[in-house]
Amino acid sequence: MLILGVILIAIAIGIFWANDRSAPPAPVVQVAKSLPAPAPPPPPNEPVVPEEPAPTAAKDTAQTPAERLAAAVALLTSPTFNEASAQQARELIDSTYAPLYAQLNLSPADAAALGDLLTQRLSATRAAFGAAASQGLDLANNPVEVAVLARTAVAPVETQIANLLGSDGYQQYQTYAAPLRAAVVSALLQAPASPSKP
Repeated sequence: MLILGVILIAIAIGIFWANDRSAPPAPVVQVAKSLPAPAPPPPPNEPVVPEEPAPTAAKDTAQTPAERLAAAVALLTSPTFNEASAQQARELIDSTYAPLYAQLNLSPADAAALGDLLTQRLSATRAAFGAAASQGLDLANNPVEVAVLARTAVAPVETQIANLLGSDGYQQYQTYAAPLRAAVVSALLQAPASPSKP
């Protein structure tokens, strides 16, 4: 009797299996097939980095001191000084003097004002070299005369810088700027292009 029961159960399972294979798909399966595929997960939140323009000589905040020195000499000896040169000069000055801006704890407005004055100072130095050249003087052969012309040209700007920074700040500025200017003069003396023809 037990064997007969097992055989009947096996037959019932076989019939059920056969019916299940021949039956149409269950509605749940059909509904699932008609649903659109789930949307892919959103990409992880990554900051959108704007595409940077190609680097130019006028904008390179990662310059080494040697590169900044070469750029200063190029600006002082270039035969032309246009708007792009003025922008390059300003960026060079800001990158060179950024530690001083921080040391003096300047506000953004005062840092911008000092940057403007230092750019004017560079322009005045170029003008002094031009005046020296027109008199047949150059830095290599007439260093004292050229230095006097340069000092006279930059004096009004230096007065404005002193007024902006105050006595202590101006002293710190002079201490910071002195070795930079000495390096520029040394490089000018070694430059193939004479600074007497800016």
